[in-house]
Amino acid sequence: MWDYLQNPGFLAFVVAMTILVAWAMIRSEIIPAFLFFVMSAMGVIYEITGMGQISMLKAVLLVLLTAVLIAGRLRARARLPVGISIVVLLYMGTVILSGYLNNVPLTYFRSDMGTLAVAITVSLCPNNEKTLKYLTWTFAIWGIINFGATVAEFAGMGWVPTYQKYRDVGMETRAYHSSGFMGHPTYMGLYYVIALIAAQILYLVSKTRPIRLLIGAAFIVLVMGLFGTLARGALGAWILASLYIQYRARGLTLRTMVTIGSVAIVVMVMSMLFMGLGEQMLARFENIESDRSALERIPLWEQSMTAFIASPVVGNGPGWKSGTLLLQSHNTFIQVLVESGALGLFLFCTLMVMTLRRLLVRSRQHPSKSQEYSMYQLGFFTTVAAILIDGLTHSFDFILPLWMLVGIAFTL
Repeated sequence: MWDYLQNPGFLAFVVAMTILVAWAMIRSEIIPAFLFFVMSAMGVIYEITGMGQISMLKAVLLVLLTAVLIAGRLRARARLPVGISIVVLLYMGTVILSGYLNNVPLTYFRSDMGTLAVAITVSLCPNNEKTLKYLTWTFAIWGIINFGATVAEFAGMGWVPTYQKYRDVGMETRAYHSSGFMGHPTYMGLYYVIALIAAQILYLVSKTRPIRLLIGAAFIVLVMGLFGTLARGALGAWILASLYIQYRARGLTLRTMVTIGSVAIVVMVMSMLFMGLGEQMLARFENIESDRSALERIPLWEQSMTAFIASPVVGNGPGWKSGTLLLQSHNTFIQVLVESGALGLFLFCTLMVMTLRRLLVRSRQHPSKSQEYSMYQLGFFTTVAAILIDGLTHSFDFILPLWMLVGIAFTL
C-alpha cells in the first residue's frame, strides 16, 4: 500500500474517483457513462497507478453504485427492475454452475460475472434523455481517445501499446492492426463501431452548425480508426448499422447514397495514405482464402459443436477454447452454447430478444418523449444489433457495451 501512496498517478486516480463517485451519487444520470468509461479504461488505469486489484475495484464500484441506486428508488417509492434482474441472475447462475461442474475456478471468470452485473446496475438508472445523452457522448469520446492513443504510438510518442504487428499465413507482408486501449484489434474494431454509431446519432440530433462540423470531423477520425484495426466483421456491421440509422432518420435517397459512398471512399484513401494501411487493407480482402483468421473459423465451429455434443445441457465451462487451435469459438452464439450449454444459450437469446424489442419500441416516436430520446434509443438498438452481427464471427458474449445496453433497455 505504501508503494501505491508514493505513486502520484495512484493518488490522482483516488481523488478523481472519489469526486466522480460522489457526483454519481447525486446525479444518477451519469452512472452508465461513468461505469462505461472507468471499466473500459481499466488497462490504462493499471498502467497509471500500478494497482493490481482491478477486479476488486470494479466489484466495489458496482456494489456501491447499485446500493445507492436501490436506496434512491426505494426513497422515491419507484419500481425496481425485478424482471431483468431475475433473468440476468439466472444466466449468471448458469455460467457459474457450468464452471463449477467443469472445475473452472471462479477467479478465471469473475470479471465476466461483473460485466453481467453491470446490466442490473444500469437498469436501476433513470430512463430519461440525459442518461441516454451522456452515455452516447461517452461512447463517441472513448473512440476518439483510442484513435489519439493509436496515432501517438504510431508516431513514436505512445506509452501504452495500441498498435500490434501480426503475421498472416499466406501473406508476404506483416499486417499492423490498431488495438487501442482494448488490447486487441478485433475488440477495438467493435468499439470503433459503437463510437461511430454514437457519432452518427449525435450528428442527427445536433441543432447548431458548429457542433455538426465538430461531430462530422470526429466521425471521419473514427472511420479512420476503424480502418486501422483491419477488422472486416466490424466494418461490415458498421456499414449495415449506418445505413439503417440513415433509413430510419431520413430515408435512403440516391443523393444520400452517393454522398455516403463518396465520404467513405475519401476516408479510406486518407487512411491508406495517413496510416500506411493500403497494402494491408487490400490484402485482408484479396487474400481471404489464405488468411489465418478466416481459415481457422470453420475448424473452430466444428470443434465447438463436438464439444457441445459432449455436454449439451450446461456446457463445458466459461473460457472454453479449442483443444487444437487454442482459440475461442469465434461466434458469440456458438461460444455461449459451448460454454453454458443449451440452457445458457436459451437465457442469452432471451435477453437479447427482449433487449432488442424494448429498444426498438422506444426508438419509435412517442408523444410523451422527445425526438432526441427516440434517436438515442435508435442508436442503442442499432449498437446491440451491430454487436450481435459482428459476433457471428467473434466471441463477444461478455463484452461490456452489450450488457450495459441490456441494462439501458430495462430502465424504468
